[in-house]
Amino acid sequence: MWLRHAMLPSLDGRWSLDRSVEDLGSGKPMAAMHGTASFTLGAAGEAAYAESATLALEGGQAMPASRHYFYRQEEDGLAIFFDEARSQLFHRLVLEQGEGGLVGADLHLCTPDRYDSRYEFRTDDSFAVVHVVEGPRKSYVSRTLYHRQA
Repeated sequence: MWLRHAMLPSLDGRWSLDRSVEDLGSGKPMAAMHGTASFTLGAAGEAAYAESATLALEGGQAMPASRHYFYRQEEDGLAIFFDEARSQLFHRLVLEQGEGGLVGADLHLCTPDRYDSRYEFRTDDSFAVVHVVEGPRKSYVSRTLYHRQA
């Protein structure tokens, strides 16, 4: 069960991750990614996020991919940072009860690009993240679904 003021203990552990990336204009697939993600609780109210996966491009090329973030618990949701120093904020999520669980959204401007994102923490103990990315050289939507590993 997700509690917006106590998200990190619920996220702690290993998750399977499935990501699709599609062209925003045409909806055509660009890439897919499959792997694992983990949340590791650290200092009070913080957790490190790490993902390790295989990225497969539509042209058939496959390569390893990884990403790291840091999450901080806030009273009404989560703050997500790019860097270990927690100085570069990616998203601040105010989580609200939605139809299928807790939902939060935020906009990150990384000039000249824009990342419009939505996080859904679902009642079936999965969660999803959707990033709509637009900029002079970017125009795609990334959809990631996480399921808890046994």
